[in-house]
Amino acid sequence: MGTLNTSFLRDALTSVYGEDTTHLIGILDGRPHEGAAENAAQRFNPVRLETLLEQSALLLDRCGKNRDSFYDLQIKAVEFAIERKRLCLAFERQTAEIELNRQLDEKDATSQSAAQGALADALLRAKQLFTQQAAARDPASGAATWVGKAGELAFANATQNHEEAKSLASELEVLRLVSDILGIRGSIEQVDGSRAVARERADFGMFRAPKVNQVAESRQKRSQIDRDASDQLAALAAVSGHPLNYEQRSQYIKREFDQDFADLYERLLSAADGLRLIYGYVSPLPAPADKTLYLTDLAIWLRRVIADLLALELLQDQYSLIVSARNNLSSEKGDWETQIRSGRLSVRVPASVVPQQELVRIRGLRLLAQSQSATGFWSASCTAPSLPGLKTAQTCLIGRIPNLNPSLPEDIRYGKSLHNLSPVGTWEIDLMPLSPTGNKLGELNDLYLDLLVTSIPSSRKGDLPWTVKPVG
Repeated sequence: MGTLNTSFLRDALTSVYGEDTTHLIGILDGRPHEGAAENAAQRFNPVRLETLLEQSALLLDRCGKNRDSFYDLQIKAVEFAIERKRLCLAFERQTAEIELNRQLDEKDATSQSAAQGALADALLRAKQLFTQQAAARDPASGAATWVGKAGELAFANATQNHEEAKSLASELEVLRLVSDILGIRGSIEQVDGSRAVARERADFGMFRAPKVNQVAESRQKRSQIDRDASDQLAALAAVSGHPLNYEQRSQYIKREFDQDFADLYERLLSAADGLRLIYGYVSPLPAPADKTLYLTDLAIWLRRVIADLLALELLQDQYSLIVSARNNLSSEKGDWETQIRSGRLSVRVPASVVPQQELVRIRGLRLLAQSQSATGFWSASCTAPSLPGLKTAQTCLIGRIPNLNPSLPEDIRYGKSLHNLSPVGTWEIDLMPLSPTGNKLGELNDLYLDLLVTSIPSSRKGDLPWTVKPVG
C-alpha cells in the first residue's frame, strides 16, 4: 500500500478552504465526556431499562449515519480540492510550455541567421572552387564530391537528422551548379530526390515550432476556462449555507454527532446500571481503547445486551399475583383499624408468595377493594419496594379502586412507573380520605394488590446467557 501524501492534501485543501483544514482529513468518533456518569444519574431512571435501550438504539443508528455523511463530505471536499489544484497546475504547465517554446524559437531564429551567413560563405567558397576546377578542367573531382554528398544526404534522411539534411541539401545546390558547368551529369535523379526529401523535412522542422505553440496555446485556453470555473466553484464553497461549503456542512454534522453521542453514552450508562439492579446482569460499557472504533464497540455491546434480554424473554412466565393487604400488614404500623383510619397502609409482601421463582418483576398493578358497600370506588397513591441500590422510590397514582365485583371494567392496569421493580418487600399505600363516590375509608374491609408479574423458574436460572450477580 502506498504512502498517503498528506502534505499535498493539506495544501490542496488550504487553497480552497483556508488555513485550518486538519478536520477535513480527520476521523470522527465519540469519547466519554466529563461528568457523563453524574448527568446519567440525574437525567435517567435505570428502572426504565427497555426505554433506555430503545432510545440508545435510535441514537446509535443516527450517529452511524452522521458519521457516514461526515466521511462522504470529507471525500468530496478532498476530491474537489485536488481537482482544483490539478487545474491550476495544468494552467501553469501550459504557460511554462509556451514560454519555453518561445525561447526555443528565438534560439532557432538566431541559429538560422547564423546558418544563412555560413551558407553564403560556403557558396562564395564553392564559386572559387568552381573557378579553380574549371581552370584545371578536372571534372572527376566535382563528380566525386557530388556523389559523396548525395550519399551523406541519403543517410541523413534515413536517420531523420533534419538539420544535417538541410545543410547537405545546401551544399548539393552548390555542387549541382558546379557539375552543370563542368558537364557532370551522373546520378542526377538520386540527387534531386534527396534534395526534395531534405527540403520537405527541413520545411517540417521550420513549421514544427509554430504548430507546437498553437497546440499549447489551445490547451492553455482550455485550462484557463477550467480554472475560471474552478475559481467560481471555490468562491461558492466559501458561502455560508451553500452545498459546496463542505467545511461548514462537516462542522454541522460533527456538532450533531457529538450531541447525539453524548446522549447515547449517558443512556447506555444508565441502562448498564439498570441491568445490574434489575437482573443482576453485570456488564460495564467497554472502555475506549487507542483506536477510532468506540462507536462500533458500543454498538456491539448494545446488540449483545438486546440478544441476552431476548433469551430471558423466552424463559419468562407472566401471571397475576394477588396479595391481601389486611393479611400482610406491617405490624410496626399497627393493626388494620389503626392504619385504615390514618389512610396509610404499610403492606409487606413476602418472598413466599412467589416460591421457586427468580427475577420476579412487576409489569402492571391494580388495587381491588372489599368493602361494606357494593358500589363506589376509592383512589390511592402506591409506593413500591425499592430495589437495592436504587435511590429514588417509585410511586404511582391509582385513580380507581373498584370492588372485587364491580360493574365497571377491571382490565385497566396501572403502575407503568413501577415497571421492572420487585413486588417483594414493603408497599406503602396512601388512600384518599374521601373517595370520588363519597365512600368512607371505614367501609373498607380489605384491599388487594393485583400484580401482573414476570419471572423465571429457579430451575431455569442456569439457562440464562449470563450469571446473575446479587445486588447490594
